[in-house]
Amino acid sequence: MSRSQPHPARDTGSQIGRRPQPRLGAILAAAGALAGLSLVVSSCKKDPESLVVVALTAAPDDTALDSVRITAGSVTQTFALPQGLSSTAISFGMYLPSSIAGSIDVRATATAAGEPACSGYLGTSTTFVIAGGTSNADIALQPGNTCTTGADGGAGGSSGHGSSPPSLAHCTEYDHDLTPSATCATGDGTAADVEISDIGFSPDGKLLFTAGEDGRVKVWTWDGTTLAAEGHEFSTSGGFTKIAVSPDGKLVAAGSTGGSLTVWNVGGSWMVAANLTGITADVNAVTFSPNSQILYAGDQDGNLFTYAETSLAPASMMLLRTATSPFSLTTSTTASDGSSWLGIGYGDGNAGLIHVVGGALGAEIPFTLSSNNLAGIYTMQFSPDGTSVETGAQDGSFAIWSVPLPTPATPRLPKIALTTDFVFGGAFHPGGALIAIGAGGSDADRQLGIWTVATGAVLSTVSTTSLTHRPTAVAFTPDGTTLAAGEHSCGKIIVCAD
Repeated sequence: MSRSQPHPARDTGSQIGRRPQPRLGAILAAAGALAGLSLVVSSCKKDPESLVVVALTAAPDDTALDSVRITAGSVTQTFALPQGLSSTAISFGMYLPSSIAGSIDVRATATAAGEPACSGYLGTSTTFVIAGGTSNADIALQPGNTCTTGADGGAGGSSGHGSSPPSLAHCTEYDHDLTPSATCATGDGTAADVEISDIGFSPDGKLLFTAGEDGRVKVWTWDGTTLAAEGHEFSTSGGFTKIAVSPDGKLVAAGSTGGSLTVWNVGGSWMVAANLTGITADVNAVTFSPNSQILYAGDQDGNLFTYAETSLAPASMMLLRTATSPFSLTTSTTASDGSSWLGIGYGDGNAGLIHVVGGALGAEIPFTLSSNNLAGIYTMQFSPDGTSVETGAQDGSFAIWSVPLPTPATPRLPKIALTTDFVFGGAFHPGGALIAIGAGGSDADRQLGIWTVATGAVLSTVSTTSLTHRPTAVAFTPDGTTLAAGEHSCGKIIVCAD
């Protein structure tokens, strides 16, 4: 079954216009004129190569806070807070030496004189630093125990998140097809003209799973340099196949046509863990909960099915929408309070977020990416810290939203401008400051690249001489050093690593 089934036919809707990028310039030029917003740039600027502007807010407001310590990469500075912190942003500038570049953690700890030891406000973010350039980091601080943070005063970050992304200058194509054809061409109707409908890396980055409309899920090994067939393949009922790898790396699930939904054990015997029942319509999207104990599946009839780890039949079923179907599902990481978010992208340009507390699903919070009712949302993924979610649709609409959603629900600015429609894939870099996007209404306008979230500017793109067909699903390795993407035709996948 081609991507148009169950998805609607392509509609070349309007593209997102490029938004101006005045943030840093506006702050520098008009800091004194904006009420409640000040800019403090360190006067100690020895051999500066780049500038990071850190915008701080706090919830709840606390006017007693009198100092904040900010760490950007390996540089730490302390600034005074004359009026404390509140929901109105106050910005500070830090110059970084040329040795600090790429995706870095930015952490802030605010305290008040005379307050009990270990009390204060904490927050963390990421940004991508380019030598000689400027970057931005927005940090929302919350009350916390400052004595449980890392040695530099910030909340501890995950290992590997500071790894630089691939330059996209070194990419290799591989064949998912069982019988690759040197003469395959887009739309030639041959068995070799297979679309790669989904891909995903294992949490340790050593395995890559590719799913095609041929109903096969192929397992690959990745050593950082070469992709090789692992030897195992899984079969679904055929047609458009979506996969999900559990966060603990123990399971991989695949949903396909006619309600086919199977879970396999990863590694060892690679045996079937469960053939799940209860769905009769095509399975359009699957995702695991952050603790790997729940599998969510969305079907063509607009239903959301929830499966517990040990159940074969669904533990619950929720009718999401009657006039459209879920095209994409995604779950966030677990927040400090134990809750998480479930994201749903639909076939009509709309999306929704569901807050999951104690395993219970809350009410759906709807929002709209595109008013084009044929603009199916093919990609939806949360940022690594769960504070943002990306959405991309087939009419070229793309936006990143803050989580929880603001009221009214409006995307973050500046927007990332794409020059083509059919946004098939999106994936945040593990550092959170960058995002990879794959799009193309046809092979002629295929586009695969990495953009900077803070500015909306493109960082790098894959040469069309390396990318034969328009890209579909995209994924980073957990360390962020490798980008992989499926292609729309001929069973091709592409892997980029330096």
